[in-house]
Amino acid sequence: MENPIQRFYEETGAGYDKFYSTTEYPALANVLRLRIVLRRLAELRAASLFDAGVGSGRVLQQAALMGLRVGGCDFAPAMVEAAQNRLGSDAALSVGDMEDALTLGAAFAAGPWDALTAFGPVNQARGAPATVLANLRGLLRLGGRAFIEFNNALFALFTLNRVSRDWILGELLAGVSGPIRAAMEMEIAQRFNLDWPPKDSRRAHDNPAYPRRFYNPFTLPEMLRVAGFGPPRFYWYHYHAGFPWLHRPDDEAEWAKQCLALENPDDWRGYFLCSVVLVETEAV
Repeated sequence: MENPIQRFYEETGAGYDKFYSTTEYPALANVLRLRIVLRRLAELRAASLFDAGVGSGRVLQQAALMGLRVGGCDFAPAMVEAAQNRLGSDAALSVGDMEDALTLGAAFAAGPWDALTAFGPVNQARGAPATVLANLRGLLRLGGRAFIEFNNALFALFTLNRVSRDWILGELLAGVSGPIRAAMEMEIAQRFNLDWPPKDSRRAHDNPAYPRRFYNPFTLPEMLRVAGFGPPRFYWYHYHAGFPWLHRPDDEAEWAKQCLALENPDDWRGYFLCSVVLVETEAV
């Protein structure tokens, strides 16, 4: 069966670098995330970094400039080729799927690693996220650190859109039925913007064969514990200064200004205003 996520990244190819733009928001949020990781790698005195979902190699390039031994994998061969061209032959790169340990032989053989980054594999898991987490744990040495991105389910309590409806009715009010549930469904239909986000089947995130996963920060500690990780530390980023549908091209500069002013990895408001969270956790 064709993997729509892999096809998306194969087609993205050379344009992948735009996701790390230093001049445009929200791409700039990815740069802020990278700065957090690089700062922590320096503080931890890590000697090696593995990037699960290496993309075009931008993350590893920065780590290599710090003197770290680098390696990574991606299930899209075009991405691995782009990263190898950027990083050179010293980078231990390979084609591999974080949901299939049988494809990760080269990655495991090049380890164990002091640290790893995983900015996409858990959010894009086609099967059980636990499988991805277990494979990530297998790449690290005991005491190594993982920096994993999770889509933030609690963001739905702020956005008041179609995703909010699905999460509130499917998760928050699970078990509620009958006239109360019917009344809630009616109220949500009247009050929420159910036309947002706009659907675009050309994008991996909107492809019906691609399950976009969201995670509750309050249940992440147990999920990580089962996979062999310690307690998480949350770094919030990609803040939203208003409802996403209020973002218009003609107010791009003001929107970016207001969002960037909110950026603070330790602010409690991140639980609700950030669409994603970077989690640091130790292999135990």
